Amino acid sequence: MFTVRRSLFAATVLIGISSTVLEAASPPDINPLLKEGKIGEAHQQLSEFVKTGKNNDEAEFALGFVELLQAVETLSQDLYRYGLRTSTRQMPMLRLPIPANPQPEKIDHKIWVGIRQRLIDNLAKAATTLEGVTDETVKIEIPVGEIRLDLNGDGKAEENETFWVIFSRISGLRQELTDEQKQFSIAFDAADVDWMIGYTHVVRGMMETWLGYDSSESFRYAGHILFQGAEPPFPELGEGKLTDSLSTDLFADGVASIHVMNCPVADAERLKRARQHFLSVIERSRESWKHCVAEVDDDKEWVPNAKQTSVVPQRVTQEQIDAWLAVLDHGEAVLNGELLIPHFRVNNGMGINIKRVFEEPRRFDLILWIHGAGAVPFLEEGKVLKQADSNQLMRTFRGQFFTFAIWFN
Repeated sequence: MFTVRRSLFAATVLIGISSTVLEAASPPDINPLLKEGKIGEAHQQLSEFVKTGKNNDEAEFALGFVELLQAVETLSQDLYRYGLRTSTRQMPMLRLPIPANPQPEKIDHKIWVGIRQRLIDNLAKAATTLEGVTDETVKIEIPVGEIRLDLNGDGKAEENETFWVIFSRISGLRQELTDEQKQFSIAFDAADVDWMIGYTHVVRGMMETWLGYDSSESFRYAGHILFQGAEPPFPELGEGKLTDSLSTDLFADGVASIHVMNCPVADAERLKRARQHFLSVIERSRESWKHCVAEVDDDKEWVPNAKQTSVVPQRVTQEQIDAWLAVLDHGEAVLNGELLIPHFRVNNGMGINIKRVFEEPRRFDLILWIHGAGAVPFLEEGKVLKQADSNQLMRTFRGQFFTFAIWFN
């Protein structure tokens, strides 16, 4: 009898210990925090869990995702701080629905460089975390539409800062959404790990290219077109800074900014890094599709294969997947200088070697590049990308190639 009691006691202790271990091994549920806009708290909980060394890929994945959110939130708050004009929201990287700031801080070109460098650094941090995810069966479900971001840095994540509201404003969506559609729950998996890393390379490559050239003179003329906190170069010529609309004063300054877009190389190493980022985009996209086409489930997919259904009301065909993989091959060849880019004024079997544009950079003059003279130092004889290839892509993607490209990454 005593032996039986001891056995029961031991079993009870073991069950309790096992339950504690299992509970400790489970990453924290951050979805409630994301819905409340407590991005920093979600990051803290996940970071502390990951530091325990439990080697949980689900937690690493969630942490990397949260760090991506923090990068977006920080960018938004930086843009708000200096009074990003609502009239600039159609520009790439500036399409966040940031409210007007009635009291913007002063901004100059040095601060503008710092904002973009901070974005690069934050995305690099997220990518490093995501690169630690190695489990090919990893999956995290997140109600993306209900995530709240503090866009203006006031310490509050309000209803109009919910992700589905942000998406509706950016996309111009007019239709009413159901509660389920507003939740926009996505089951992110291994394919999406590579997709997210790839997108950090897209943005970092763009920012490194931008910062590789000294655009301070353009900012001098156009900074106040972007930000209310930037001073116009010649206040006596007009008071365009006092309005948030594209007035004739702002339009004239915009024309001047194009005229002075003759940028010397500021940092050649940045341009070399940019090319490597773009090559990494291609590498990650291939890995993402390798995972994607191998999937046999159909669970709240973000980017689906031909047999799956996406949370986005858009079907993907095998023909489109094959065409996209061919695009990646072409893109890699272009970045490696094996396939040349045509210029409308060059038709003698020559084209632009994009690899040399990044590896042997020269002063960038927008007008001369359009004219053709700016491209002359990079012209070579060789295989040139054909217009017929572009036409075929547009047919395969039903005229929506660029929309699919943004989605597919």
